[in-house]
Amino acid sequence: MLLAVGLGWAVDPSSAWKALYEARFVQIADGAPENAGQLYASLLADGSEGESASTYYWMGQARLSTGDLEGASEVLKLALADPRYREETLALLEEANLRLRSIAGVPARFDFEADTFPGVRSGAGAGRGQAGVQQVDGRGVYAWTTTIRPGEPDGVALRFRSGTEVTGVRWVARSRGAPAVLQVVAVDRWGGAWTSTEVVVDDDDWYDVHLRIADFVAVEGASSPLRIGRVVELRLEDVTGERSDVRGPHTILLDDFVVE
Repeated sequence: MLLAVGLGWAVDPSSAWKALYEARFVQIADGAPENAGQLYASLLADGSEGESASTYYWMGQARLSTGDLEGASEVLKLALADPRYREETLALLEEANLRLRSIAGVPARFDFEADTFPGVRSGAGAGRGQAGVQQVDGRGVYAWTTTIRPGEPDGVALRFRSGTEVTGVRWVARSRGAPAVLQVVAVDRWGGAWTSTEVVVDDDDWYDVHLRIADFVAVEGASSPLRIGRVVELRLEDVTGERSDVRGPHTILLDDFVVE
């Protein structure tokens, strides 16, 4: 019944806003995001202007709920045109991309000789620089350019399939422009978080980093110790802005990245 009424509104341009809110109601009350997705699609097909970006946002949320990750990513990029939903849209895009690129098992090694790294830049890093595989000094590396801001850590995350037994992570790194302070945050399936010791890297040489999950310390909302097999996400965070008075752009270079 809800679906039929919603489609009736969607073909009437004068009632486009009613159709949008009807679809949102269906998404919440009906418990069937695929039905809401049909309502959003009908509203967009109607050609009504003004609410299209927000409709893309809600459609992306519905598609993400149904597991249509590629479809969600596609429409969420269109939703970025609406500044009212920018932060929320970036968060949903990050989630969709993490699920699309999830790692099936460990050990997983990335030497960056090919652009196959499944790391996803956090939504907080949007507009602060690019991240991707580049050739630097004759070697393939992951070059992560960011802008140091106090209170706004930037990050790159990796997602793992359920049941993956992550025991540690290691890589080599150096920084360009300023010494960088890094940490790794491990997240379990319930949202609990544990953090590693901080690592400082500079431009004078490549630094070997090796962190064991067993050594991570619980942060608020989590209990110790973090058990192997419960890690679903690792976040490599640049916390330089919190640990020094350095500000402005800098680049972190990563190579030989291994999840154990």
